[in-house]
Amino acid sequence: MKKITSTLLFSLFIFNVFLAQVQKTNTPNWVNKVEYNKNPKIDEASIEQGLFSLLYEQQINETTKEFHFRYATKITENVGVQAGSSIDILYDPSFESLEFHSIYIIRNGEYIDKLKTSDFQLIRRELNSENYIYDGTLSAMSNLSDVRVDDIIEYSYSIKGDNPIHKGKFFYTFYLNDFQPIGKIHLSVLTNKNLDFSYKNSSKEFNKSKKGDSFYYLFSDKSINTNDYDQNAPGWKLQYKMAFVSEYKTWKDVINWGVNVFDVNKSLSKELKNKILEINNANASSGDKINASLNFVQDDIRYLGLESGIGAYEPFSSSKVFEQRFGDCKDKSLLLVTMLNEMGIEAYPMLVNTYLKKTITELPPSPTVFDHCVVKVIDKKVGVLFYDPTIANQGGSFDTNAFPDYRFGLVLKKGNTELDEIYSLTNSNAEVTDYYELEEVGKGATLKTTSVYFDAQADYMRSYYKNNSINSIKKEYESFYANYFYNIKSKKIPQFKDDIENNKFTTYETYEIDSIWQTSLVTNQIIASFYPYTIINTLSMPEKRDRDLPFALPYPTTRTHKINVKLPQKWNIDRENININSSSIFYDFDARYNESKDLLSLTHILKFKKDHVTFEEFNSYYDDVKKIDTNIAYSLIIPVNAKSSFSSENWLEYFGIFLFILVFLSAVWSAIKVYEYDPEPKIESYFEENKKINGWLILLGISLCLSPIGVLITLFSSDATLLNGSWILFLDPNSEFYNLSLGIVILFEMVVNVFLFVYLFLYIYLFFTKRSSFPKLYAYTLIGILIFIILDTFLVNLISNVNTEQSEINEIIKSFLRAAIISSYLLLSDNVKETFIKRLDKKNN
Repeated sequence: MKKITSTLLFSLFIFNVFLAQVQKTNTPNWVNKVEYNKNPKIDEASIEQGLFSLLYEQQINETTKEFHFRYATKITENVGVQAGSSIDILYDPSFESLEFHSIYIIRNGEYIDKLKTSDFQLIRRELNSENYIYDGTLSAMSNLSDVRVDDIIEYSYSIKGDNPIHKGKFFYTFYLNDFQPIGKIHLSVLTNKNLDFSYKNSSKEFNKSKKGDSFYYLFSDKSINTNDYDQNAPGWKLQYKMAFVSEYKTWKDVINWGVNVFDVNKSLSKELKNKILEINNANASSGDKINASLNFVQDDIRYLGLESGIGAYEPFSSSKVFEQRFGDCKDKSLLLVTMLNEMGIEAYPMLVNTYLKKTITELPPSPTVFDHCVVKVIDKKVGVLFYDPTIANQGGSFDTNAFPDYRFGLVLKKGNTELDEIYSLTNSNAEVTDYYELEEVGKGATLKTTSVYFDAQADYMRSYYKNNSINSIKKEYESFYANYFYNIKSKKIPQFKDDIENNKFTTYETYEIDSIWQTSLVTNQIIASFYPYTIINTLSMPEKRDRDLPFALPYPTTRTHKINVKLPQKWNIDRENININSSSIFYDFDARYNESKDLLSLTHILKFKKDHVTFEEFNSYYDDVKKIDTNIAYSLIIPVNAKSSFSSENWLEYFGIFLFILVFLSAVWSAIKVYEYDPEPKIESYFEENKKINGWLILLGISLCLSPIGVLITLFSSDATLLNGSWILFLDPNSEFYNLSLGIVILFEMVVNVFLFVYLFLYIYLFFTKRSSFPKLYAYTLIGILIFIILDTFLVNLISNVNTEQSEINEIIKSFLRAAIISSYLLLSDNVKETFIKRLDKKNN
């Protein structure tokens, strides 16, 4: 069979090349001459790849089935010479002929003729061969010599012919802009038919006029700048400006065309009849018959498309497909329909578009809007069912087969008049459980992973394991995990279990991680991080917040990723939960710690509720996804080489706590001494006695009362562990994580924060008793805080060898403004001088 197929392909190639020699002719008389500006006004900042189009011209004579094209491209940079020098025209020689009229390089106003038919090479490129589709098209290629920057490449050609399967009906799609700027677009249709145009994203339309007995439709536009195209827009959201024209008035017309096209030789070979009889006799129920027939067409008839000319639309007969054991989507679909119909089961071919979804209902009826063929089956017991015969190795029963979310299809059944809406219940679910068993802190770990795939995901994984060797899968898995862990190796080849009846595919993997702990040079800590990689790989991360189009989501998809970590010792871990439930996604994260088993359990669940986020919902979705991304990795963090910053009972920590208490008592004693500071106020004769606190002093008082809370939060939440005493280990030369510089800085921070905390309560008392000492004491303290923040930031960054971050600069600026404004007010304001006049000695009150 392989030898026969190769011979067939070679024969088709030789035949097509013989018919397809490139000819040199004059421009047809019916073509209108079009002028264009060689220096158009365009957005030069939008030019990519070093070239842009001066002219995009397309003139169609629908009556004679001639398509005339003319392009002019300007080279703006040396990188554009490569693409600009190559001319590459695709056509199907089985019903089309190619004629070139001119090729010029325009340089400094001079036209250099470059058209030589001998320079053309005819190549059968088969751009879809990796998908086993051979469409028979040829590529006429010519590489121009001596192309330079600032040259204009202008060429024109015509393609004559029309696929006879369309029986003269005209339909076409025009693009009215491009991803590159265009100097001028000229599109026209000459026809004796009255055509209806429809548009997408364009307010400008074709103009209609009479030219003799014919109709002339013209679209002309200048200086067309490109649109800003949003990344990750749904495939059904057409972003280009487009015009559509079709002689098919209704979907009923297309259905009638399709029914005739699929009405090929219905006589069945003896071999095919015997196969149908075998399946029919071996299975009692219609469901089992459907299942057996589908499995045969999917798995025993290989996918291969020979789609030259009529073959692009018309399927081979079912007997021929059965005999040759290969076919494309329409061949396999017709074979399945034929087999089921012979067994008395109602089934029809159905044309679909794999990406347009609902947008197909907004386009004019035409056979070209479809790119795939599937099958609709009506079972008397279950009802309507859909199958894609090109998907091999599917699991499940006849009523649970995974079917893609095509959304709409055109069932080729006499009497049908509209598109059928498809309700796909197929999910793409996966549940992954990782079990990490950690050795002692700072060492390695063992990872055991169990992954369970359902429905469409099970089909994909089943095919993946069938198409790859176990050794290559092992290497690919190791390469994947290497993105998350350093020096990870598989302890044995991956194992799998295939429950094809329930369409559940389970894999088992075991890995050895040399060291799961990573050292942070900045914080002098070691970190073990655990990632729900299935969530990370599935989550659609927007590149930016600003966009104009919907954002595509991988619907329907559900991912559950559980991570269990067996810790080598007791740990202090709090319960955590994050829950996001919007109209687009559901996400839940839960962290629990079982102290009796030393087991950390992390559970992530992600579900997409629909296939896109609307423009109105996008800002909310963006915030949700950023929140997920920020919290998705879970890390255990401890000081370098320490067993645990939470469980250590080193006596130095108790000394650190004692030192903290000592500093606190010193601060209290110092505050008492400062309390006795009693400067004499400058009392004027006009001062009001017992003046109330008013004006800006009210705001100052509120701020002062709130200040101790901020300092207390710093003491309790600081990464430097200021309250539990472990910071002192940085000062111990015998400690495994000795760092004198860092220890001194932490001691400095602790002393300043403790003194500030105590003094703030003193200042609150002085403020409300209106003591004369308050203005100077508090003003000098604010200046001291500013100096402390500057010095602390400098020292920390110096020790960590990192640059000052913008947030740190902002904090310094805020402290400077606070100190400058409030200190000046306290020291210079008459209202302050009049208010704070009370002395410590009652005799002077």
